[in-house]
Amino acid sequence: MSGVAPSRAVALTPLPAGQARTPYHLCPMTRLIFLAALLMFSIHCGDGSLGAETTSAPSGTRCAKGRDGAHVVVRVSDGDTIVIRREGQKPSTVRLVGVDAPEVDGPYKRSEPGGDRSKAFVQSLLAGQSVYVEFDPAQGTTDKHGRQLAYVYRARDCLLVNGEIIRQGYGESYRRFRYRDKELFARYEREARSDRRGLWKEKERRR
Repeated sequence: MSGVAPSRAVALTPLPAGQARTPYHLCPMTRLIFLAALLMFSIHCGDGSLGAETTSAPSGTRCAKGRDGAHVVVRVSDGDTIVIRREGQKPSTVRLVGVDAPEVDGPYKRSEPGGDRSKAFVQSLLAGQSVYVEFDPAQGTTDKHGRQLAYVYRARDCLLVNGEIIRQGYGESYRRFRYRDKELFARYEREARSDRRGLWKEKERRR
């Protein structure tokens, strides 16, 4: 038909008998098109559509970044309680959801074995850091002592602090109440016990 350019055949390099053809045996232009398509496929796979690998936060968690802004960590009270403050507001005490750490000496409680080490570990995670907090609908926002009940994420890398304490063996998963990450935290505890991480190493020695 007039006005229609004839199609152009792809030039292929002759191969020895019995040798399989690969993309590198195509002509330069066809090879370039093939490599461009491969690059586009790799970019598509890397955007998370095929399951991106998590890096900072423990698997199964999500960062609460931007939910209500960042808070500065004022101090660590013990292995499952911290004090935070937002700019222009009063400090708030936060009880970490799902974490049961040994007690430290205080006006209303006695020190338990490992309490100081658990507190020191949390301090190593949060000293001088900013955090995001996320509430769990199953838990409510405060406990009977007026402390906030929250998941705490370290702002610089979205590390879920609650989970990391249990995963590294400096606290146990809380079993009494229902909360979002209960099964995940129970798995972290089993792994920490099996590997004798953190305080579990000392507990095994005392048996």
